[in-house]
Amino acid sequence: MPDVSGKRILIFGDSLSSGAGSPGEEMAAHLAARGANVHVNARIGRSAVNFYSREDAAGQLASSLEFGADMVIIQLGTNDMGLVMSVDRARMIQLRDSLGAGAEVWAFGPPSFRSSLGHDGDAAQVVTMMMSVFGDHFIDLRPLTKTMLTASEGRANDGVHFTAAGGRVVGKRMADELTSAGGGSSLLIATVLGVLAYALFR
Repeated sequence: MPDVSGKRILIFGDSLSSGAGSPGEEMAAHLAARGANVHVNARIGRSAVNFYSREDAAGQLASSLEFGADMVIIQLGTNDMGLVMSVDRARMIQLRDSLGAGAEVWAFGPPSFRSSLGHDGDAAQVVTMMMSVFGDHFIDLRPLTKTMLTASEGRANDGVHFTAAGGRVVGKRMADELTSAGGGSSLLIATVLGVLAYALFR
């Protein structure tokens, strides 16, 4: 399991890590309380693909590397839904390798969505793709958010984001899951999925 005490941690994410009360910011606060020095780089609407097409990727990566992270947490996937997975996978690998120079890289994917939004299939494709990229360093956010689908459960009205109260709950769950995560049987699962993903996304 990752020991975060004394570590410099970069969280690289989308709107789910942007701003006070977001799950990523709340996770950062919990990791900081456990002794980490945490920096968040998040942008609304970010996907692995559009990071390279609409942002100053070279500048952003250089700035992130200057932080000197021991651990990088990539929290993407929600805006990757519906994209061409082979293209998105290539960019996700590029992002992993660029940010992971000298750092341990972990990743969270998209959360659960209520079925009426019709995102389940796209989310499942993104999860399979991300598992093929990050292996047993990928954490599926869907089980951590499956009880948080409605406004009364801490979800924002759009069904995608979270209220501040909901973000606090999700952020703590993410921090707990990260610091208790390990390899073991999940590595075998990730290996199998990686073989399947290679066949699907090549």
